[in-house]
Amino acid sequence: ILNVSGVHVLPSVDPNDFLNHPNLGSIAERAFELMSGRQVLNTHFALHRAMAAGHEWMISIDADELVFIEDSLGIEDSLRRYFESVPQDIETIVFLPAELIPTQIHSDHPFQENVHFNTAPQAKARKVHDPYTQQDFKISSFVGHKSGKSAARTKPHITQKNVHRFISTGGGNLTEQRSNWLLHYNITSFDHFIEKYRR
Repeated sequence: ILNVSGVHVLPSVDPNDFLNHPNLGSIAERAFELMSGRQVLNTHFALHRAMAAGHEWMISIDADELVFIEDSLGIEDSLRRYFESVPQDIETIVFLPAELIPTQIHSDHPFQENVHFNTAPQAKARKVHDPYTQQDFKISSFVGHKSGKSAARTKPHITQKNVHRFISTGGGNLTEQRSNWLLHYNITSFDHFIEKYRR
């Protein structure tokens, strides 16, 4: 059991509770088989908990991601200072991703030992070789993701669009600001790459 001040670990929401939700019903139907659907529902739940607790912002990130704000005053409180500087008319912030470049065989402390990152290039089709099946095939994807993650103001008219973005409950777009960086520790070492590839 995690016992850290200010950290609360909760079980996942039950997708059945959202089957009749006007915006999330179709996501809830697929959440039993798609992890991303369950992530959307949990983020929606967290957004409403943050609103009820009086927090102005909520950010949705994964366990292998860190938000890094370049701040001349240092890392401590940099995220708080950043959010305080956001204009009041901005409803959501997109943190652009920087993907970790693994530089070692093994890493026991990936957040401390890894310091090299790359920004996502445009998708470009290329041929790759699968050493397990001995087949060549084309892919156009990028290791990691290019869309980043978002933070949203805790307002009643804001809800989840997908894992990465928020939307107005009426279906309209929100006023958006883009920012650097979302550090994504998708692959932290060669051992980690092999483990993920095998899965």
